[in-house]
Amino acid sequence: MKEGNIIVPLPEHQGDVCKSMDVFYNPVMKHHRDVSVAVVKKVKPVRIGLPLSGSGIRAVRIMKECGYAPEVYVNDKRSNFMDVVHHLFSANDCDLPIIHNMDANVFMQSVKHFDYLDLDPFGTPAPFIQAAISSMRNGAILAITATDTAALTGTYPTVARRKYWAKNIRTNHMHELGIRILIRYCQLQGASLERALTPIMSYSKDHYYRIFFRVKYGKKAVDKLLDQHHYAQYHNHQLTISRYNYGEGQFLGPLYTGLLQDKDFLQSLDNEWAKKLLSENDVFGGVDVYAVCSSLHRNVPPFKNLLKMGGTQTHFSERVIKGNVEYVLRELTHS
Repeated sequence: MKEGNIIVPLPEHQGDVCKSMDVFYNPVMKHHRDVSVAVVKKVKPVRIGLPLSGSGIRAVRIMKECGYAPEVYVNDKRSNFMDVVHHLFSANDCDLPIIHNMDANVFMQSVKHFDYLDLDPFGTPAPFIQAAISSMRNGAILAITATDTAALTGTYPTVARRKYWAKNIRTNHMHELGIRILIRYCQLQGASLERALTPIMSYSKDHYYRIFFRVKYGKKAVDKLLDQHHYAQYHNHQLTISRYNYGEGQFLGPLYTGLLQDKDFLQSLDNEWAKKLLSENDVFGGVDVYAVCSSLHRNVPPFKNLLKMGGTQTHFSERVIKGNVEYVLRELTHS
């Protein structure tokens, strides 16, 4: 098999994924790695850390495709990890990275000073976040993946409360809320270390959430982010910001309510997915068109009519419109 510019001499993933599996190739995550490579190409980090490297495919793609020679550190605690990495890099005629074979938190606490760190765990990233943040240089980029979307979207409310200190419910807004809950959790972990984690690219795709943070040292930067932690009010199929947890409707969160994307950063990337995110309105919340029409017992009108006044659909849900909510609601209620 091939992916990007590399050969993949690994068995392809079949069936459900679990923690205990041997290293395998998962073609579903190609998009995930494509975006990582695009980011590394742009920011040109000198020192790259991959604490949960798995198959090592991300590492070899970075080294083959990024166009310069970064210092790449790979790590995984699987017993056969070193053999897998040697086999993969040899098959691609690529110089070996710096290989470690230990617990991810121990790796991050002992190596440190990364310009780019990519945290891609199985399930929740929660057990690794503080070690990851403490290993970053000022101005570095921290990429975090979460695949426990059932907890973050409200399927298991008690799990979300334990792991992420927040509440969500299952609506067509659940993926935006879930990623904002995860961002707040990461920012709180950073706050205790006086590190501000500002999202520069955030999205939901397939079975996972993905956030790229710019890490900045300093109390003032932290305080500025903490001022953007509020509740979400879900009422009449609309999602708005609330500073307080009372009133009509459901109150969800607390969560991060600021911008999810840095438009200048997205524009600088040579990546189609970044361009898609750039086309979306980045305001908080929006209106669930299908739910409103269902409650009014009306057919859903053509979306092109609803998007005339500057609103956009969102990758979080094709049923939700962001921006110019008042116009959309007027069209729905009077059409």
